[in-house]
Amino acid sequence: MDIDRQAPAIVEVSRIIRAPLMTLWLLHVDIDAWPRWNRHISSAALRGPIGVDATFDWETEGLKITSTITEYDPMRRIAWTGTASGIEARHVWTFAPRTEQAAQVQTVESWAGDPVRADPAAMRAALDGSLQGWLTALESESERVTH
Repeated sequence: MDIDRQAPAIVEVSRIIRAPLMTLWLLHVDIDAWPRWNRHISSAALRGPIGVDATFDWETEGLKITSTITEYDPMRRIAWTGTASGIEARHVWTFAPRTEQAAQVQTVESWAGDPVRADPAAMRAALDGSLQGWLTALESESERVTH
């Protein structure tokens, strides 16, 4: 799956994190644990085993979202879609080893829908803040558990 390349709000963020790829991947796909290390996520619950077509419910910044996993390539890539308050999101995460103790994490997300078209600049800024915060939280937690 790719993001919606025609969406009014698209943000891509990438960071090399000093933690083993496996640590990063396992933290990221443990959806139920997201609220423990990402302060922007207040709840998260995966319905059943993780994989393509699995769904999960989560809440971030007051938005209640049900997402569906559309791509699942262990240790490499996970993607999902979700809708909240008229915002249609497509979110792709890619993980790549750089050394035994570091990996590059890239996330790209698109937002479409009436609220986004009404103020695309503000929505892009909100999305950028969200993705930067998520990467920072993932980095902090992965470094905490490995160092």
